[in-house]
Amino acid sequence: MSKHTPGPWFLSEKDMSLSEDDVMSIGVMTKTGADDDESTCVTSVSAFGVASYEEGGVTYYGATAPDAASLAVAHANARLIAAAPDLLEALRALVEAVEDNYQDSLRELIAAHAAIAKAEGAQQ
Repeated sequence: MSKHTPGPWFLSEKDMSLSEDDVMSIGVMTKTGADDDESTCVTSVSAFGVASYEEGGVTYYGATAPDAASLAVAHANARLIAAAPDLLEALRALVEAVEDNYQDSLRELIAAHAAIAKAEGAQQ
């Protein structure tokens, strides 16, 4: 199993767009060097919607232009993705604390272990 790109992750200062008014996606980035300008894209979150139509028994799919609502959802999704390494680290620390001090919290501990396994790509 591969390890994920180390954090911290952050949102791109500039959305990926054709123009200032035409945002297509939001980049989730990580620093790749000592220089603040050196970063790489971990992933991008699309602001496009999906439309479909049927013609001659075939269904065709295409992208719809982003609107304010889809852009807001894309930003929220990108923020959640960018927080993933921090959330995973915090959850690991919480699990360790619970295991060490509160053995009675079994249900919550099982759920936390499952979330960590899902984040790390382990079989469930």
